[in-house]
Amino acid sequence: MQDIAVWHERLGRTADEICSEHALTLPEVYAALTYYFDHRPEIEAQIAADGSFVETLRRSTPSKLEAKLRLMQGE
Repeated sequence: MQDIAVWHERLGRTADEICSEHALTLPEVYAALTYYFDHRPEIEAQIAADGSFVETLRRSTPSKLEAKLRLMQGE
């Protein structure tokens, strides 16, 4: 449900686009958006917490790709 809110609110996807891109029905998308709008502060807080968690993981976990690229560049 958070995904649908992000797709709609942050990425500007319409309900029809979300349906076609993610094999959902229009009633499913509208139900998720209705729930989102009814519980917006809580859901936005959870989205922010998830983003913080991802950023913490990014900072604490070295990127294997970046390390490989540095090796290829001779650093």
